[in-house]
Amino acid sequence: MDSEAWNERYRATTVWSGQPNAALVAHAPERPAQDPGASGTAARPTALDLGCGEGRHVISAYVAADVHSVGVDLSLEDLRTTREKFSEFDEPGNPAKSFSLSSASALALPFADDSFDKVICSEVLEHIPDEHVPSFVAGLGERCRDGGRIVISVPSKFFPVTKKHFRHYDEALLREQLAPLSGIATIEKVEYVYGEPKSLTFAQ
Repeated sequence: MDSEAWNERYRATTVWSGQPNAALVAHAPERPAQDPGASGTAARPTALDLGCGEGRHVISAYVAADVHSVGVDLSLEDLRTTREKFSEFDEPGNPAKSFSLSSASALALPFADDSFDKVICSEVLEHIPDEHVPSFVAGLGERCRDGGRIVISVPSKFFPVTKKHFRHYDEALLREQLAPLSGIATIEKVEYVYGEPKSLTFAQ
């Protein structure tokens, strides 16, 4: 099953609120790339889905590419659901792919700096208290390797702030809160996405 088929399956089995979601997506890929020969070997690409929930993006990354795909969420129930969904897509005989899940706080990630080629942070930033946003955003940049990419989606100000959210976003606020990435990465683009959250795959 390819990544498009997986996303169709996810849409069919996930209950959405019924209210269209508008998201702002920021890419930050522009740290100078390391010399591939510096380490002597080419490492397997790695992708982190921070706040993976029930597994949409972490499974999509695994399906879309030869990659070590890592999902992190604080909810053990969501991680169990992700593991169940993943079982259909597991390729245990493919040494180019691997998959792992971890329960951890977004504010205390159990990973060293420069651990990932891609970092996906979908619908998480709005859950971070204002006083922790700078360190959280800086942590995304620190864990993304040179030449990597960070993909962030957030809810738009077009919709009311819900009980579990501290804020919703327009482009100006998103860029302001991404300021801690200055000197680590540059913002490639910010765009509105109307409808349910799109797949943020490893290949994008």
